[in-house]
Amino acid sequence: MDKKNMLVSGLAVYVVHRVLDFAIHAVVLDEAYDATASLWRPEAQAMSNMWIIFAVGLLWAFLFVHIFGWFHKGKGIMEGIHYGFCIGLFVAVPQALNLYAVTPMPFSLSVSWIVFDMAQIMICGAVLALVYRPRN
Repeated sequence: MDKKNMLVSGLAVYVVHRVLDFAIHAVVLDEAYDATASLWRPEAQAMSNMWIIFAVGLLWAFLFVHIFGWFHKGKGIMEGIHYGFCIGLFVAVPQALNLYAVTPMPFSLSVSWIVFDMAQIMICGAVLALVYRPRN
């Protein structure tokens, strides 16, 4: 994969992922997090660690693009959605269930993470399929 394609695709996925992440966690699930406030770091400490979230998100986006490049067949948006679904099963489901297993949180929050993360990753896959341009 050429560097320009990797950069454009990775940044597109990163931006979409960050926007959806904010919408999911700061808006949709805000009340669920308020109800489980005792489980999370104090806000000041969490904010000082935000760089970790941004760095991991950037790494995730570029790995997401790189792996897609290995299997890309040029079949359009459905290929990206399918890819996002597979990656979501691989990442979102175990992550949410493992956190549920070790943290005293409601199971409903874990299920919400699975549903929203799967949708988020599938949307990222769709965006990637639209933006990605392989070398000819």
